[in-house]
Amino acid sequence: ALKGRRGGRRRETMGLREVARERLVAEMVESSVKDLPDNEWTLLVVDETTTKVLSSVCSVSHLVEKRVSLVENIQKKRQPLPNMTVIYFISPTQGSVSRLLADFQAKNPLYKRACVFFSSQLPKQELERIKQSPTLLSRLGALKELNLEFLAIDSRGFTTAGAREETLKDVFGEDANSSGSYEREMDLIVRRLASVFASLKEMPAIRFRMGKPPQEGDPVGASERQLISQRIAVALHAELTDMRQKMAADDSFPNTETCDLVIVDRGMDPVAPFMHEWTYECMCFDLLDDVIENNIFKYTIDTNKGSEEEREVVLGEQDPIWVELRHKHIAEASLLLNDKMNYFKSANKLAKHKANQGNQDDIDTGDLKQMVESLPQYREQLKRLSLHVHIATKLNTLAKQMGLHEIGKLEQDLVYGNATSKEGIKLLGAR
Repeated sequence: ALKGRRGGRRRETMGLREVARERLVAEMVESSVKDLPDNEWTLLVVDETTTKVLSSVCSVSHLVEKRVSLVENIQKKRQPLPNMTVIYFISPTQGSVSRLLADFQAKNPLYKRACVFFSSQLPKQELERIKQSPTLLSRLGALKELNLEFLAIDSRGFTTAGAREETLKDVFGEDANSSGSYEREMDLIVRRLASVFASLKEMPAIRFRMGKPPQEGDPVGASERQLISQRIAVALHAELTDMRQKMAADDSFPNTETCDLVIVDRGMDPVAPFMHEWTYECMCFDLLDDVIENNIFKYTIDTNKGSEEEREVVLGEQDPIWVELRHKHIAEASLLLNDKMNYFKSANKLAKHKANQGNQDDIDTGDLKQMVESLPQYREQLKRLSLHVHIATKLNTLAKQMGLHEIGKLEQDLVYGNATSKEGIKLLGAR
C-alpha cells in the first residue's frame, strides 16, 4: 500500500504505465538519438526481463515515433550493423553483460555505437568486466542505471514477479530459507520495488508487519516466513538509500520521506484466497478463461446478413467502460450497464430514431445533420456497450448454470462460522 504526502513533485495525473513509458522514451530513447542526424534510425536490444518490462508499457508505435526501427533479443544471433547506433536495455545479470561484451569483440563489433541502460543497479563485478573491454568503451555513448524493472499491470497496479509460478514456492516453501532461490527471489523483489520508487521519484517511510517470536508447535519454516515483510523492508531501505546517494548530484531523488509504504503478507488475511471474487474483472478471468488470453476477449456476433462473425477486443484501460466496471460487483455492474444502455438510447437521437422503427415525423433537418455527425461516435459507444452487455449476460448465465451463488454463500458462511463441513460436503456432492 502506498500513500503520498507531498504534491509538488508527485505525478498525480499520470498512471504507472504512463510514468514508465515517459521514462523509457525520454531518459533512454530520446537521450540516445538526440545527437543522431534526423534521417538516422536506431535499434533496441533487450533481454528476457526487459522485454516484459517494455511490452507492459510500450507499443511498437511508441518506439517507431522515436526512430527505433527494430527491437531484438540479446540472446539471439543478430545481423551486424556496423554503421548503426544501438540502444541496449538489459538487466544487470552476468548472462546479459556477457552477451553485451560479445557484441563488441575487438575484431568484429556488431555496432558503431552503443547506449547501454540497465534495468536495475549494476553489480561492481559486472562493471569491472565492462571496464576491461576497450572496444566497447571506445564505442560507448551512454552507460546508465535506469532503475526500471517492475511490470505495470495497469495505471495503478504492478507486479515484481512477472509470470513466474515458482515465486510463491521460492519465498514461502518449507525449505525456502535454506535455498539459493529464496535469496535470489528476495533480491529481485527488492530491486523491482526500488525501481517503482525511482520512477515515481518518491522516498517512502517503510512500515511493515513484525514477525512473531517462534512458538512451540509452529510448522517447519514458520518463523522464517513471518519475517519476510521485515526482511524486504530492511533490504528495500538499504537499496533506496544507496540509490539516493548515487542520484544526489542531479537532484532526481528526494532527500526526505515523501510517502508511506506498508509491507504486509498473506498472513494478515489468510481467508481471502479461499473465497471467490464476484467483481466484474475477476469473474471475466475466472469464468471466461477459454475465450480470454492475454487480456484479449474473443467472441462471435450475428451480422445483418444472417452469418456469424468472430471478433477480438482488448479488455484494458483504453476502454472507459471496462475501467468503470472492472472492480464492481457483478450485480452492480449488470445494473449499471442496463442504466447506461437505457440512457444512451434516450439521449442519442440516432438510437431514439432506431427505437421508433423509422418514424421520421419528429426529425427535422437539424436533427438529421446531428445524427450524421454523431454516427461514428454512436457506433463506437454502442459497440462498447453491447460488448459489455454481452459479457455480463454470459457471466450471469454461467454463474446460474454452475450454481455459483450457492457456492458463494457457502464460502461466506464457512468463513464467518455459520456453516459446517457437512454442509460443504453436501453441496459439493450435489454438484
